[in-house]
Amino acid sequence: YSNAADVQPDSQGRVLIPAELLAYAGITKGAVVVGCGRHAEIWAEEIWNEKNNSESEESLTELMIRLGF
Repeated sequence: YSNAADVQPDSQGRVLIPAELLAYAGITKGAVVVGCGRHAEIWAEEIWNEKNNSESEESLTELMIRLGF
């Protein structure tokens, strides 16, 4: 977790993502929080949409088969 940051939530439970992590993720406007098992990922909205739209149903089926589902 070399890119992790220790942050504290404010009184409303919000956290401020450090500038270096925003830059690393390419987040300039909107962000998407994606649940991934026991953790969450934060993606730049544009990058997430591009990645999500590029995956076809067939490629997801192939991946599930390779993973044994």
